[in-house]
Amino acid sequence: MKVGKIIILGALGLVIGIGGNQPARIGAARRPSILRVVSERATVSQYKLTGGTIYKDDSLTKVKGKASQYSDNVFYSNETITVKRPNGKRAIYRTLANRYGKDFGYIWHGYATKIKDLSWNFGDFDAPTKDSDNESKYFNASELEKINQIRTAAGNINNDTKNIYAVKPALSGQFNPGKLNDTYINGTVDWINLYRSLYGLSSVVANPDWNVEAQYGAATLAAADEGLSHGLVGISKPGNISEDDWDRGATATNSSNLAVGLVSPEGNVTEYLNDEDNDVPGHRDWLLGGITQVGVGQAANYNDLKVFDLI
Repeated sequence: MKVGKIIILGALGLVIGIGGNQPARIGAARRPSILRVVSERATVSQYKLTGGTIYKDDSLTKVKGKASQYSDNVFYSNETITVKRPNGKRAIYRTLANRYGKDFGYIWHGYATKIKDLSWNFGDFDAPTKDSDNESKYFNASELEKINQIRTAAGNINNDTKNIYAVKPALSGQFNPGKLNDTYINGTVDWINLYRSLYGLSSVVANPDWNVEAQYGAATLAAADEGLSHGLVGISKPGNISEDDWDRGATATNSSNLAVGLVSPEGNVTEYLNDEDNDVPGHRDWLLGGITQVGVGQAANYNDLKVFDLI
């Protein structure tokens, strides 16, 4: 249940981790067609079931059981699928898993009630494993205390993805890059600083001027919605964006780490630091390097994290 993502490094221009939504799959007669898969990559949430039928797979033809059989179970999920039923109507189903990410089944989303948002995601280096449930076997009391302090600190950092704007970006019509609220910006900086503290590094701060420029970078990328590119090279300028605004976005993207597919502060920062499948860990080099300030931009699911200045 791990969504694909693309992240790109400001200085080196390396594209890594390319992925995307699963293609539509047309089922046999009287079988639902998969129209869309939405992976909420940022974090996993816990769910309880209130009714309905659990299906074994996304064909929705094999029944695993009634939700009432699992009324005491807590399920974990970061993904929904939208299906087109044989009668032509659409429905959204939630993918259910155990705490280690093993697929359990599918249920109509209205029967899955969220009970808690978590700070990790399946596949993350800090996601639960069977071994991590027995941490006392591997760590002494002092180490466990430190681990729990870090977990508490992480749990107190903002990770909201619903109300992130002071001014919402206008990506069509009259273009406006928008403005992030301080809570979202501070959450991003806090996640960076939490990781930096693990390596004994000094904290960074958000530069208000860089925040403005990073927002132009994220918004121009989101308005074009053609992927990632430094300087917006190879991306077609939408007609609703002025040359000045486009140039401003191009300049911002030339001095930033870029990502698409994630929204939450934790999701973006962790992916930059993971540098998954990248032989040259440039994103990590920037965030764990000698920087003292950053600029934070987010529009739709495009992130621009300004890490240096070209001036």
